[in-house]
Amino acid sequence: MGFRPAGRTALVTGSVRGLGLEMARGPAAAGARVVLNGRDPVTLGQTAARLRGEGGYDVTAAAFDVTGRDGAEQALAGLDGVDILVDSVGHRDRRGLAALTPEEPAALLDTRLTSAYALSQLVARGPAARGVAGRIVNVS
Repeated sequence: MGFRPAGRTALVTGSVRGLGLEMARGPAAAGARVVLNGRDPVTLGQTAARLRGEGGYDVTAAAFDVTGRDGAEQALAGLDGVDILVDSVGHRDRRGLAALTPEEPAALLDTRLTSAYALSQLVARGPAARGVAGRIVNVS
């Protein structure tokens, strides 16, 4: 038997729109409780309501910035055991090399790499402590 998401809790970061939102639909359709993530609680709540209305999915929302470890820890503490992390958050800057300051690529790395590692580490603690299998998917 493989891993089954039904009855599990999946946190999907960057899930207000785009690929993150589409990736949230998969575990929701498979019977997982899905926790959407983004920084804007209003937009996040609207997106969660829309998904619940689309398929009767078990969807909630957790507004926090993935680049802030304290906020991520607080959000995870308020959730009831995350088993699956789909880390799809990211931002783009298409201005090009000449327009970017040296600090701006560092911010991109912080969002796409450093925060993904930190959040994966935080989420992995839950299933390990409960003695259950979990899954982490990092999208880059």
